[in-house]
Amino acid sequence: MKYLTKRVYEKFLLSELSFTAHTTETYEELYELAFRKFYKQYFLEQQNFDLNFYKNLFEAELKYNSRLLRLLSRINEDKKILALGYASEKSIQRIQKYQKKLQNEYEKVKAYAYGKTLEACGEKKLHTQIYNGAIFEGLEKGKDCITLKLLEGDLIIENGEIIKGGDKPLYYYNEVWGPESSIAAAELYRTRRGYELQLIIHNHHTDKPVDLFYLTIRCTDIAELGAFAFFDALKR
Repeated sequence: MKYLTKRVYEKFLLSELSFTAHTTETYEELYELAFRKFYKQYFLEQQNFDLNFYKNLFEAELKYNSRLLRLLSRINEDKKILALGYASEKSIQRIQKYQKKLQNEYEKVKAYAYGKTLEACGEKKLHTQIYNGAIFEGLEKGKDCITLKLLEGDLIIENGEIIKGGDKPLYYYNEVWGPESSIAAAELYRTRRGYELQLIIHNHHTDKPVDLFYLTIRCTDIAELGAFAFFDALKR
C-alpha cells in the first residue's frame, strides 16, 4: 500500500477508541469495571459461552489497545489503564484533540488514495471506497481467475496472482461466533498487464489480538458482482 498503510490505519483505529474519566480507582478495580461493560456488551449477542471465553476475548482486545496506544507517547498516563478505556479528565481532553487530528489525517489520506485509484480505473468503474469493512466468505482459485467472495458481493479477478500475503490465514464468515477476516483498506494501480489490487486485511480473532496484513493481487481485469456492481443504483 502506497498511501493507506497499516500505520495509517492503526492511527485511525486509535482515533476510534473512547475513554471514561476516572479518579482514584486502582487498576484492579478499573479492570473489573471495564470487563463488566465488555461482558454485558457481548453477552446480549452470544449467551452460550462461559466466562473464560469472554476473558480471553477481553484480554486480546486489551493487548491490541496497548499496541495502538504506543502512538500516544506524549500522554503521561499509565498505558495499562488507558487500554482499559479510562483516563483522567485532563488527559481525555488532550487525547480527544489528538484523535480529531488523526481522523482528519486519515480522511485526507483515504480521499487521496481513492483519487489515485480512480485514475488507475480510467473508464472502468470500480467501487473500492465501499470495500472497506467487507467480510470474507471465501477465496476461490480457479484456472483463469481468483474470486474474493465477500458478504457484500464478489470480486472476480481475472488471471490473478497473489504476490503478497498468500501465506497468511483468512477466516470466513459462517454465522457462528468465531474469527473472521475483513477488508480494512483498498488501493488499485495500473500495471503493464492490467491492475494491482492492494488490500489491508483485518483478522478478528476470539483469543488473540487483531492481526493486520497486506494482501496484494496482480491481474488482467477485475469485475464486481452483487452489491458492489449495483452501488451507483443503490445511491439513487
